[in-house]
Amino acid sequence: MPIGILDIVLRVGFTLATARAKLMPERWKVFQVLHIGGQNDRYFNELSITDKEFDHFKSVNQVCIGEIKPVFERNHDMIDSYFMLSSGGMIMSNRDGTNYSLTSLDNIDKQNISQLLNVQKYARAL
Repeated sequence: MPIGILDIVLRVGFTLATARAKLMPERWKVFQVLHIGGQNDRYFNELSITDKEFDHFKSVNQVCIGEIKPVFERNHDMIDSYFMLSSGGMIMSNRDGTNYSLTSLDNIDKQNISQLLNVQKYARAL
């Protein structure tokens, strides 16, 4: 079964562990922690990192898992380019970086997906 790995970089101070190599992923993404209003407000200021800190993290973690090299994405790369699954099973989308909408997975199809995210930006993120 193909596996993808998603790491979110917080202000905790760690390096990417070699344990990931055991999973043998086909894709590996590393995201700068993104503020999600109403979801991670309580700890965001404490755990968030600056672009400069993210760049430093990226520079010391350019390791590969076999042939797979991590793809690093800043906050602005993620805005309007991903769906997130809420704890209630709803699709969360973020068009402007601050407001999130919830949509039932049953209501998403090829015709209305562009109302939930920037399709071109999403395609670049793949």
